[in-house]
Amino acid sequence: MLALLLWISIPATETPLHSSRLVRWRNRVGNKFDALLKQTIELALNTKAMSLRELEDVNVDTTVQEKAIIFPTDAKFYHKIRDLLVSAAQNSGTK
Repeated sequence: MLALLLWISIPATETPLHSSRLVRWRNRVGNKFDALLKQTIELALNTKAMSLRELEDVNVDTTVQEKAIIFPTDAKFYHKIRDLLVSAAQNSGTK
């Protein structure tokens, strides 16, 4: 618990997990996510960690994080094409 408190109080310079871990977890859970959510809510209600009143309003975060999209006009794309053309020219014997 102390480590968790320290981690929260110290500014993080990197993410705590790699983003692919969440995707792999979602794939393992698959279509059983509804059952997992239901059990979690039932457990919280049974242990009085949550009340029915707290379920009246539910906030859902639907924020989508943008990804680093590389457009075909980028210099990386031109560099890759140039490398392919140079390799093709060398393979054909062109000087």
